[in-house]
Amino acid sequence: MRDVLSQTSEIEERRTQSERERLQAERETERKRLEAERQRVEAAAQLEERRLQAERQRLEAIAATERDRLQLEAKRDEAAAAKGNVIVSQWSSVG
Repeated sequence: MRDVLSQTSEIEERRTQSERERLQAERETERKRLEAERQRVEAAAQLEERRLQAERQRLEAIAATERDRLQLEAKRDEAAAAKGNVIVSQWSSVG
């Protein structure tokens, strides 16, 4: 009878140990899955930040180009107006 009890106890101990190992493996797998998910989310956030930064730079470049274009246009108009005034004043002095 003792032998049967001893065997039953050993079997139960092995089952318990096996269950502990299974649970530990599950926890480790879940920990790795969560870490991989955290890294994926972090990488996605960094990618989005780089995309937003590139978009900001693109918009700033467009705005700077437009400012430069408007300044050049204003200078051209000023030069044309000044040249027109010179021509008018020359004609005025002729008459």
